[in-house]
Formats: sequence, C-alpha cells, structure tokens
Amino acid sequence: TKPEVNGNLLSWVSLPEADGEGAVLSQGRSRMFMRTLLPAPAEIVVRCGPGQEAWGHPLEKTAQYNHVAEGRSKPPICPWRIEVGDPSNGTRTLFLHVFEITDETDLTPAELTFAAPAGVDIGARWRVRFNTTGPLGGTIGDLSLATSINVGGQYSKKAVGDW
Repeated sequence: TKPEVNGNLLSWVSLPEADGEGAVLSQGRSRMFMRTLLPAPAEIVVRCGPGQEAWGHPLEKTAQYNHVAEGRSKPPICPWRIEVGDPSNGTRTLFLHVFEITDETDLTPAELTFAAPAGVDIGARWRVRFNTTGPLGGTIGDLSLATSINVGGQYSKKAVGDW
C-alpha cells in the first residue's frame, strides 16, 4: 500500500494477494515500519504513478522491478518507491535505516535510540553499531557483523537474462 510519511518514519501495509502469484508465503497482512536515522535530516520522497512504477533507479526508468523470473510466472506488483537523499550535498554520506515488520494492527514501532556516529539501540534488547571508518563491519551486542556476502548463487543466468 502507499507508504505513510511522518518525518523520518514511514509505514505501510503489505498486500500479499498482489504478489503476482496465488500462493504467497505470508498469512494475512503485515505492517512495515522504516525509520531513517541517517542522514539527519534526510530528504524522503515517495513515488508512484504512470512511468514511476517500481523504478529500479531514478535515473534509469527502464530498470523496473516488475519482472518475471525463474520460479515466478507473473511479476510482483510493486508500485511504490521510496527515495532517501542527503540534502547537504556533502562529499560523504552515511545512511542508516531501521526496518521493522509487525502485525497489521500494530500502529507504533519499537522504541529506538540513535547512538552516534552510526548505531541504534532497539528497545532494551538490541545494541547495533556500524563502523563509520576503516573496514566494513560493526557489532550486534558483542557479536561481529558479517563483512562479506556471497551473491554467486543468488540469480541463475536464465533469470538474469529474462529480466
């Protein structure tokens, strides 16, 4: 559904029936909250409408995400796009977003506390810190974050060629 914007907090409700397939993984609807903590302030724009459906990149209108892929007979319906920018036009910008998926009836996200320079405490349960200089990484509590992702098997060659 259309994201609702309230400052740096966005929320929207899922439409599992619009996934393009009859069988979906979710049971019922859920609510997504997205809070932008960095940059502060952030420039947040929600786009949709003819010519803007599911843009893959704002400068490349043909990079749509409404596509079929291996194992999917119809494209998902993804009409909304959220763009977050840095209005300061600095030479380096850190971005930090917190996503939370809840039941559709939950109207309030979890309590967050920003921890400068690039961290967040989520309620009394999670303490997340990201490196802002040096190597990629950070911590969740006392555990190190992953610093690499193996995407080699993420897409088959057939699926990539079919986009």
